[in-house]
Amino acid sequence: MQFDIPSEEVDQVLPNRPTDPTPVQEPKQSSANTVGFCNTIKKEKDRINHIWVVEATENSDYSLTYEHKRYIQLKHDVVASQKWAEVSSLTIEKLKQKVISIIGKRT
Repeated sequence: MQFDIPSEEVDQVLPNRPTDPTPVQEPKQSSANTVGFCNTIKKEKDRINHIWVVEATENSDYSLTYEHKRYIQLKHDVVASQKWAEVSSLTIEKLKQKVISIIGKRT
């Protein structure tokens, strides 16, 4: 599962994230990082917000880069999502606002 999230919002959601020495490969016209989540548990669909929910556990992991050998299997998906992001700015903005509103309701 992958999301394009601006760096400052990643810091808000994941303030204690580990630092990764590998630089993030970003699309040329975007200031977003691609965050990949692994080993999450799929939960029931949130019928109020119309989104699928996953739960992160102590076994879950995330990465801000796919260049590290541990996450290289994500490279194809990251490249595909970056290409989609380059032509889908309106959809991304709508998703971003939806995520921010959901997070705001729960904090």
